[in-house]
Amino acid sequence: FAASKCGGDSGGPTLLDLGGVEQIIGIASFYSGKNCEAAVFYDGRVDIALPFIDQAVADNDPMALAAVSPSSAPSSGGQTIELTGANFASGAEVRFGGEPASQVTVVSSERIVAVAPAHAAGAVDVSVRNPDGRSATAVAGFTFAAKPPAIISLRPGGGPIEGGTAVAMTGTN
Repeated sequence: FAASKCGGDSGGPTLLDLGGVEQIIGIASFYSGKNCEAAVFYDGRVDIALPFIDQAVADNDPMALAAVSPSSAPSSGGQTIELTGANFASGAEVRFGGEPASQVTVVSSERIVAVAPAHAAGAVDVSVRNPDGRSATAVAGFTFAAKPPAIISLRPGGGPIEGGTAVAMTGTN
């Protein structure tokens, strides 16, 4: 994207001691028709001009991670998760508690779909990082749930209707 305007004087005149001689300098920004640029002035001359490479405009468009849905899933991972927010970019990476998500798809600048990794049970931060370095985090935005108990077998398989039969159960968790 290209900048449509730049801020005004970003530093103003300043006295600088150059070899024992005070010089009046200033830093100003301007729009060159293509980029925001800065120029350093001293003694009324332009010393250098540097393009901002559109960073000034990008910084005014912060990322946001507004919601994670669902907000919990089994700690075994593999659950498809939807993240909504603002200013997501193609190539963004998603992390759950520092672990990278898989199959990350940036559907739009406001929506990402990703598959949660396996992780120990508990609440974790969810973060999105764009290729340009901007990032957003939902602190404790997702909870990995412990695997629920599962019954594998019951012995005996039946008993009298009046009850009283001892039962042996095996399972996990």
